[in-house]
Amino acid sequence: MFRALGHPGRLAVFELIRETSGAGRSATICACDIAERLGLSAPGVSRHLRELRLSHLVRTEKRGQWLHCTVNPDALACLRDCLQAASHTERAVAEWAAP
Repeated sequence: MFRALGHPGRLAVFELIRETSGAGRSATICACDIAERLGLSAPGVSRHLRELRLSHLVRTEKRGQWLHCTVNPDALACLRDCLQAASHTERAVAEWAAP
């Protein structure tokens, strides 16, 4: 999951999809709109979406010739939990190591 977000282009694609479908909204964004808004080629967006899909970060739905994308809310919750756990661990280590 984190490896998929390690590429700046994929992170930008994920962030745009998250902004569109976040906060409990069920809105989607079309892959062509992602390409246009981020200034990426259609094949580039397709590669990024494939990686994000394989990492279960986004869901896609084909509607005719258009591919509509939304964030997988379960993956978003998992990311949030992992980052919170890492933050707590870092804080505990810092407290333990403090004189």
